[in-house]
Amino acid sequence: MLIRSDQIHILAASIEWSFTVRCTEFLKRRFPDWAKGQTSKELTLFVSEIISFGKKYEIRSQRSLQNLMFLEVKYSFLSDEKLVGAIAQILSYPDRPDDLKLNYLHKQIIHIHSIK
Repeated sequence: MLIRSDQIHILAASIEWSFTVRCTEFLKRRFPDWAKGQTSKELTLFVSEIISFGKKYEIRSQRSLQNLMFLEVKYSFLSDEKLVGAIAQILSYPDRPDDLKLNYLHKQIIHIHSIK
């Protein structure tokens, strides 16, 4: 049995959609006050933006992406001008596991927010 590339793309889209649904439910459970102010479409868009951001830095695991969601909900780090250079530097660091990159990013975000 041979799987065609169009079938692979359909399967990948289905897996990503399933992941998006799980993440929107995660956001509703973990951040109910924040999530209730969002429509389903807005939650889906938020999750898609985090997934795209994660792909840029090869962050793909559900746990790591949900950690990015936590950081964005809590700190809005993606729009923080003081973090722009640090984000790329921290997340592009070679041969560093996702959890270490995200822990260091979290520490930097806390540091930046403490000096505001």
